[in-house]
Amino acid sequence: MKQNLLLSFSVLLICFSSALAQKKTTAQQEVEKMVVLFFDALTEADMPKLRQTCTDDFLLLEDGEVWNLDTLQAKLAGGRPADFKRVNSFDFFRTDVRGDVAWLAYENTAVITRGQRERTIRWLESAVLEKTKRGWRLRVLHSTVIRDKP
Repeated sequence: MKQNLLLSFSVLLICFSSALAQKKTTAQQEVEKMVVLFFDALTEADMPKLRQTCTDDFLLLEDGEVWNLDTLQAKLAGGRPADFKRVNSFDFFRTDVRGDVAWLAYENTAVITRGQRERTIRWLESAVLEKTKRGWRLRVLHSTVIRDKP
């Protein structure tokens, strides 16, 4: 009986410690929210909203290419088709905030629907954010498509 009680208490303590370790600071939550807002604006093809999430010298390293806000604007110039739908989800597995700089690593999954066709794309991404007078802003985003292995 005593051993069962001790074992139960130990399991409870480990679970409680794990829950505390996963609690994110306000700054971590803010930078993660800015990444989500960036992708919301990208999904909506909303350049003014997209620019609000980035520094003026923002760089996107996208599948071997170097893009900036002007590149994104050119890519989004046509807008989205009426039957286009994209739902993003994120698994932030590392978020470090040190002063006015933050670094994140996460998996980004998008379920994209156009007409009757649905596809899922996954990326492994990292981002660097800077705290500006306007709040946290994306400075660099590096994105690599996760390809299924044969």
